[in-house]
Amino acid sequence: MSQDILVAVKEWDKLAAKQTTKPPAYDPKTHFIEVGKSSYYHDLTLLRHIFRMACDAHMTNVVKAANIDMYMYTTSASSPKRLDLEGDEPN
Repeated sequence: MSQDILVAVKEWDKLAAKQTTKPPAYDPKTHFIEVGKSSYYHDLTLLRHIFRMACDAHMTNVVKAANIDMYMYTTSASSPKRLDLEGDEPN
């Protein structure tokens, strides 16, 4: 896992050396396209991935904690289906 983090950081470092990352100007008509093609969003996604790998490695190897997906354990508004505590009827 730590080797994967080092590889990702080196890739991030190469990208950062080549360009100055600036967010694209916001245009509501083209924003969804910019998310897919902009180097800013690509770099941001890569940085998020690096942080996630480092946090996962720390929690697994140092803290010895299990990695659980909280989305699967909650009944929040964003969950795919919210069940009533009394039965199978959706709220």
